[in-house]
Amino acid sequence: MTHPDSDFMADVLKKIGLQYKTINPATGFRSPQESIINHLGNKNPEILTCLHEEPATAMAHGYAKAPGKRIPSKMNRGRTPRGLWPAPSLT
Repeated sequence: MTHPDSDFMADVLKKIGLQYKTINPATGFRSPQESIINHLGNKNPEILTCLHEEPATAMAHGYAKAPGKRIPSKMNRGRTPRGLWPAPSLT
């Protein structure tokens, strides 16, 4: 196991039932991205790559409104990671 911590977190995301995850890729997130792709085979959650934070968040928000499920968004803003941003609640 090359990235045991990120493999564990990928398993957690799968266990809680996430189908998709929007990301704005950055080198600082290489391990989590690789774990979802290599350890989980890019299935549950499947990575949806976005070139900017705004469309990634908009996709997550739209997905939360349409089927009523949450989708996390992982962003990078310069050198400061923003972390896991869930879509707004439906209430």
